[in-house]
Amino acid sequence: MSTSYCERVFFPFRQALYRRVQREGLKSVYDEPDSELRRWIRRLTVLPAFAVPLVWNWLRQPPVSSDPVTSAKVIAFATYVEQTWINGDYPLSYTGLASVGEHLASRRIAIFGHTARLGEEVPAQQALRAHVDLSLGRPPGRDWQRRPGRPSNRWVDQIRNATGNIPSTLWRSAILRGHGTGVTQRPSPATRT
Repeated sequence: MSTSYCERVFFPFRQALYRRVQREGLKSVYDEPDSELRRWIRRLTVLPAFAVPLVWNWLRQPPVSSDPVTSAKVIAFATYVEQTWINGDYPLSYTGLASVGEHLASRRIAIFGHTARLGEEVPAQQALRAHVDLSLGRPPGRDWQRRPGRPSNRWVDQIRNATGNIPSTLWRSAILRGHGTGVTQRPSPATRT
């Protein structure tokens, strides 16, 4: 990890957590060297380095305290972390990093474009073309039917939901984007053998 990333993300995040510890009145518990709360908060400070939703599921439960007042403060602290840093918009705008969902959507679109620009004899390109045709209402064959039990949400549908564009539009833009050829291949039914 670069130093600029650490300065831009880790230090302010740790500082915000420590300020919240002080605001919730948990400083005395946090300052105890063998405190379970201290270990839990120190684990929270590395959240920006990992896939936050996955790690948060593991760290979601704060340590239990025998004192009900301290327990209430710890729960308030955990609620602050979840509402501000996990579910809120603050971490994305603060760090400038894309969410996991946005990253997956961009990778799906990139793979879609790569597959669309493959040669017509490549099976992956034929399969993608068949899906694009199917989304336009053109089945691969006259007697074609969707298999029973197959999920109705296809990969092409996920791309459509992420971009708001129909697959044929994505197909044309992917072909036009490809290596300066400028050739537009029209989606047509996959080659039948």
